[in-house]
Amino acid sequence: MCAPNLETLDLSLCKNLVTVHESFGFLDKLQAWNLDRCAKLQNLPNSLRLKSLKEFFLTDCSRLEKFPDIHLEMKCLENLDLSGSGILELPSSIGYLTGLKSLDLEYCHNLRDVPDSIYKLQLLEGLYIPTAKLRPVCSSFDGFSGYGFLRLDCLDFRRSKN
Repeated sequence: MCAPNLETLDLSLCKNLVTVHESFGFLDKLQAWNLDRCAKLQNLPNSLRLKSLKEFFLTDCSRLEKFPDIHLEMKCLENLDLSGSGILELPSSIGYLTGLKSLDLEYCHNLRDVPDSIYKLQLLEGLYIPTAKLRPVCSSFDGFSGYGFLRLDCLDFRRSKN
């Protein structure tokens, strides 16, 4: 897609959207991307290099099983909402989202595992997750280890099956 100045992309409720073209993963100025309730969505770009993205919504994309790899330049993302999606796992590159403040995985019933790199998200304030598979990767969490949720004020396991 040739739209280098695109800042907002709202594709919510696109009932027949199945695949998002690879070029969407390289929109440098994109700040907000909404794909909420795209019920048939199955494929996102393999890699996301959206260095200006602040908000990414994929709520109720139940056929979406794979979340893309994240490029290390994606430090601006603050809000990632995958609630109700069909994702099976998060990529280990989730740790590159160092600006993330909210990660919503509620109702992600197919989510099998959470990578240890999630502990690199030190600015995370809210984590909504259906699984208690978070495991400590070191004996102490502090600002010096580079791991731990130093600002977390909401951890929600409400719908955990474990």
